[in-house]
Amino acid sequence: MFFTYRNVVRAKLKGANPFLWGFLTILLFSAGAFLGTLVSFIAVFKDNLDWVRLEKDQVKYSQELAVDFNQAMIGNPIHSITIMLFALGGYLLVRYILSNMKDIELPNNEM
Repeated sequence: MFFTYRNVVRAKLKGANPFLWGFLTILLFSAGAFLGTLVSFIAVFKDNLDWVRLEKDQVKYSQELAVDFNQAMIGNPIHSITIMLFALGGYLLVRYILSNMKDIELPNNEM
């Protein structure tokens, strides 16, 4: 929520649509978290994922993989940190794009 608020304020200062940039922040934050989860999943199961068993007994093996992945997440904080850093990267990407936008010109109140 804090990241979204900061990017909405930044978008208002740039004269951009704050709703759009808030939505993009949430979307890219979530996409980054998903990508971080995928990277962590690959790191946990890079050598011991049995694709043949996954095709034959998908439901049971998927449940076993989920339990193993949860245990790996609890046992090693690096995986949780990876997910958080990827999510932060999504926020920072939106922030970078907003920072490179031109500022709006404020009218001078000269008389």
